[in-house]
Amino acid sequence: MDDFEISEGESERTRALYDRLLDRTKHYKCEASAAEQEEDEEEEDQEEIDAIELNKECIRRT
Repeated sequence: MDDFEISEGESERTRALYDRLLDRTKHYKCEASAAEQEEDEEEEDQEEIDAIELNKECIRRT
């Protein structure tokens, strides 16, 4: 369930779910998974920004 919440960009709901899970199991996997998902999204966003800037530069040169 936490993977679904993360994939939907529901980090606050994922955090609440993680906190409930932690209370019951003392398991920390969700935290690492959420952090990794956020890093991946930031990297994808930067790659998109870089591609847009490259396209703009190509257009300016023509």
